[in-house]
Amino acid sequence: MKLKNLLLAVLAGGALLACQQEKPVFGISVDKETIEIPQAGGTVSVNVTTAQAWTVNIPSDGKSWLTADPANGSGNSTITFTAGANTGKDRRTHVKVNAGMAGYSGIVISQPGSQLPGDGLTPETAWSASEARAWIMANLSDKQVTTEKYYVKGFIHKVQTTFAASGTYGNAVFFISDDGQASSEDFEAYQVYYLGGKQWKSGQPDVEVGDEVIIYGPITLYGSTPETSGKGAAYIYSHKRNGEDPTPGGGGGDDDYSKAEAKTVAEFIAAADKNTYFKLTGTVSKFNATYCSFDLTDATGTIYVYSVLDAYKSEWASKISNGGTITIAGKYEYYEKKDQHEVVNAAILSFESGSGGGDDDYSKAEAKTVAEFIAAADKNTYFKLSGTVSNFNATYCSFDLTDATGTIYVYSVLDAYKSEWASKISNGGTITIAGKYEYYEKKSQHEVVNAAILSFEGGSGGGGDDYSKAEAKTVAEFIAAADENTYYKLSGTVGGSINATYGNYDLTDETGTIYVYGTKNWSEWKSKVKDGSNVVLAAKYKLYQKEGQPDKDEAVEAYIISCEGGEDPGTGGDGDYDSNVTWETGSNNAYDHEATVNGVSGVAVLKLGTGSAAGSSTLTLPAGSTKLTFYALSWKGKPSKLVFKNGGTEVGSVEPAANDGLANTSPYTLTVSDSDKYTISFSATSTLTVETSGSNTRAALFAVIAE
Repeated sequence: MKLKNLLLAVLAGGALLACQQEKPVFGISVDKETIEIPQAGGTVSVNVTTAQAWTVNIPSDGKSWLTADPANGSGNSTITFTAGANTGKDRRTHVKVNAGMAGYSGIVISQPGSQLPGDGLTPETAWSASEARAWIMANLSDKQVTTEKYYVKGFIHKVQTTFAASGTYGNAVFFISDDGQASSEDFEAYQVYYLGGKQWKSGQPDVEVGDEVIIYGPITLYGSTPETSGKGAAYIYSHKRNGEDPTPGGGGGDDDYSKAEAKTVAEFIAAADKNTYFKLTGTVSKFNATYCSFDLTDATGTIYVYSVLDAYKSEWASKISNGGTITIAGKYEYYEKKDQHEVVNAAILSFESGSGGGDDDYSKAEAKTVAEFIAAADKNTYFKLSGTVSNFNATYCSFDLTDATGTIYVYSVLDAYKSEWASKISNGGTITIAGKYEYYEKKSQHEVVNAAILSFEGGSGGGGDDYSKAEAKTVAEFIAAADENTYYKLSGTVGGSINATYGNYDLTDETGTIYVYGTKNWSEWKSKVKDGSNVVLAAKYKLYQKEGQPDKDEAVEAYIISCEGGEDPGTGGDGDYDSNVTWETGSNNAYDHEATVNGVSGVAVLKLGTGSAAGSSTLTLPAGSTKLTFYALSWKGKPSKLVFKNGGTEVGSVEPAANDGLANTSPYTLTVSDSDKYTISFSATSTLTVETSGSNTRAALFAVIAE
């Protein structure tokens, strides 16, 4: 009897357990939260666990390269994600598998690209956080701020001060990294403004951990922290959350915007609705091509269109002009500081005609002398100025403008005018511009900003004559004067390792040697300057100081006036750094680069790995090879390990030393010694694989000889 009861109890318990196991779970999970698809393309499968119906949501930044099969389903399933070969830059998107009321699971899907790392000079070639950090650590001294502005991209992993928390300052402080995780290679966005370089205002999206951003502005090294230079000098160029515009209702949905209710300007202002998109149509005036901002006027009034969604800027900034008719959809915002009604986060739906870039509008601006312009100190109105150009900088199209009443610095010219006028303006010529007033507190300086160039006549020819009239000094006299504000002329012979990217080199005369750090007109002269060239240049003095390193005299902001002679150091063809093997690139984080090694330029380099992923490549050797000799280096500050395999069996490994020259972007400038040269032996073969291993994932090989 007892045995029977026991048996019944066991059966009942088993039935209960079975019921518990089969009970549907109200939720959803995936077995992979991060996926990397190879550069050459391929598929990766993800298992979904749920009792609900589900749909795959690929955001707009992933739809052009990523597909999911199936795109929807019900219950436990397998989803296959597919991407073709990526011949562009690294790409990444945040996919959601959405189960409605049961929630969703997120999957970060990335794919490396075959393009080289960016140069930081455009949004398309923005530096990653680790690339920006590496460049800053290699090139800037403590508290040195770049005159150039750079684009830096990454994912926020820490927010120190939100925009809202900074109150009336309207800026934020946060940290970004390449993958959104805390990292020793992160970058600090310090006191950055919001989109368009404007202070953040209530109602706009704030920053959150996980957001993807591109920061634009000058950068600096503050102590040991690479960061933006602060106080609104830099701003958020692009802001995305899970691959989408974080503005509620935003995100590139043209059809959605086009269905917004139409209002007149007066009705839009009266509604004052900060949460709803409305459609507005009117005439454009005061168009600013840099920020894609403008005034929109209809029969009932005028309103300022403060910000346009990034997805529309790239398409429309070059098409809009003053006098044209535009239709937009946007939200309302009130800017208390200026007592101003505004349209924010606008989508541009259509534009017709216009007067051609705004020339007519600017030409009608009220004319003022420099003294009157400064006295008015009006930051909102364009005024016309005419005067003589001096200290012209062709790189930034900035200059001093002088008339009978004084001199003012023209800090920025609208992008639409730079391309046309930068090659035409020269010192000594007469220029007419229209621009707005700005006061730069850090230098106690009056400035003209967002200038439109209306006319230019005469001049001495690109600024060269102005520099050529600088007082000549020997290297010793230049160092003794230590004048950081005045250009002096130096003549000497080029030596040392020439940095082909930035125009850095040693200049020697009979009195001594000085390091030339950065040549402003390098693009014009880089193909002419060689080891041993006799160069005449104009430059300012700077004392380079960094803790733990000796002080160093430098010639900075140099302009080359003339260059003669010199010998090409060669292309590696003399045999010093040739290779007799070939290697595979384009996948597995393997890249072809070039370097100048101990003064020999054009050396072919195999770079393996990225800041966050290992790299590997297949080496093709002469048949029957049994020995490999090569130079190997690790990324600056990050010793790594290289493992060589023959048919999957390890045949040798080396741990190359970190080299300061292996940093930033190709071409590298490297100094090596015999300690950087390695030899491994193996059974006869015609192929080997080499890969990086360990926590530090970047290394390079060159002068690879198989015997």
